[in-house]
Amino acid sequence: MSPRSDPLKYPFEEHPAPGEAVEVATDVFWLRMPMPGRLDHINVWLLRDYDGWTIVDTGLNHEDIRELWELVFSRYLDGHPVTRVISTHLHGDHTGLAGWLVRRWGVQLWMSRADFVLCKMMAADGPSDIPEDAIRFYQRAGFSDEKLDEYRRRFGSFGANISPLPTGFKRLSDGDYIDIGGREWRVVIGRGHAPEHVCLYCPELKTLIAGDQVLPRITPNVSVNPSEPDANPLKEWLDSCAHLRSVLPSNILVLPAHERLYYGLHER
Repeated sequence: MSPRSDPLKYPFEEHPAPGEAVEVATDVFWLRMPMPGRLDHINVWLLRDYDGWTIVDTGLNHEDIRELWELVFSRYLDGHPVTRVISTHLHGDHTGLAGWLVRRWGVQLWMSRADFVLCKMMAADGPSDIPEDAIRFYQRAGFSDEKLDEYRRRFGSFGANISPLPTGFKRLSDGDYIDIGGREWRVVIGRGHAPEHVCLYCPELKTLIAGDQVLPRITPNVSVNPSEPDANPLKEWLDSCAHLRSVLPSNILVLPAHERLYYGLHER
């Protein structure tokens, strides 16, 4: 898509360097954590709360990301603690350091139920736990022997990017309201990319923390998996797009998990 035809507006030309935070709305700070792969980063968020800070999304469970968080803590918390950790969904770049952060600060993890449970289940799989029905699932889907061997080699790697999650969590459901620093953040659940993807909308700030549900230039991964072979995640994702458009206004700042912050939710 050329800049001339792009209907979205990008209010921030530069992104924060690792270990730096940029205020993008009142008491909402944008951080970027590096990750391997084509996207090479995840955007995470630090929200000023009454007596501390709320973290939304975490980065992968890597030592260099933990060091960047410690740098952020020393630079930006003004002596106040982290009081809550929110993960938008189960994937490792969003939940990878959730367990470490809640132990580091002695706080609670807030997630949707389906994503918390599935994340715990997937993180428990070891390299030797390859299920035969999953192999048959991918054979029916047309995987070559080479692709099946790659699946076998990679199986069980999900947990390596996830710091052990706590036993319990605070459940987030569609329509919930969270009071963060005197502002209401509404929970809007999306589906398709993850079972119950948490988006957070603040009407006062006209700001949406969108996670991976609505990205500015790419479509999130929408896949059928062996754990639910008869699912229709593409329909769920398209239905979620319609739902977000119906319940959210168009003139809001969208904070996606990857790439640039933008205006133009309805156009997207």
